[in-house]
Amino acid sequence: MIISFKKIIISLFVTLFSLNSYSNELSCNVDIDCYRFDYTSVDKFKESIAAYANKWHLNSPRYALCKVSNLAPVKVNSIADGLTLIKENPGLIYSMGKYIESNNKPREWQYIFEQSFIRGFNDLKR
Repeated sequence: MIISFKKIIISLFVTLFSLNSYSNELSCNVDIDCYRFDYTSVDKFKESIAAYANKWHLNSPRYALCKVSNLAPVKVNSIADGLTLIKENPGLIYSMGKYIESNNKPREWQYIFEQSFIRGFNDLKR
């Protein structure tokens, strides 16, 4: 039986799109706000976190924000390294963001680290 050219093309597109949907990587272009916090200065960063927490009715980030500074140099080689670092010292979140920005690391990393930071002050009990 001969398969038509249209069926081959359709099968190819379905395969490509289904493989893409199973990818482990995030995409900042699809329903994910990878630019939700302002990293222009520590003060702007803290303000943007407080505004985000207020907008989404999260617990107060006051305790977590008092530990945030830009004094500590950080180096992150993987998502696992960054998550461990944030868990051990959430005050490094701003420094991590600046490191990711200046070293052209994937923006999705920052999104994941920010999520971990948010969970640190807003325990979801999940």
